[in-house]
Amino acid sequence: MENLKDIEDRLDEEFQIRSFGKDPAFSRFIPQVYEDRVKWREKFEPEFSELFNGLMIKGDQEVNNVFLAVFPTKEVLEKFIEDGEAGDLLFMHHPLLMECGNPKGD
Repeated sequence: MENLKDIEDRLDEEFQIRSFGKDPAFSRFIPQVYEDRVKWREKFEPEFSELFNGLMIKGDQEVNNVFLAVFPTKEVLEKFIEDGEAGDLLFMHHPLLMECGNPKGD
């Protein structure tokens, strides 16, 4: 088991997300996708809602397992829910499923 804050700090150090500032694409796409579906600014971590990068949704403070994926496809999310347990972390390259470059998937 490992502390979520420790993992987050190491990932932020490795990827230097703050040095890049706001992600230009996801700062447009995330509001487009989530605005009419969920109060995303209340659900997502404040820094993620500013930078559109980094820890998106905080889970338990103690992390048991880390799952890796590129996109949050239906299959990836179902498998994470099926195999995961409280304290597991899903680390993804992209926070949205973007087929053909369209953040709404059409």
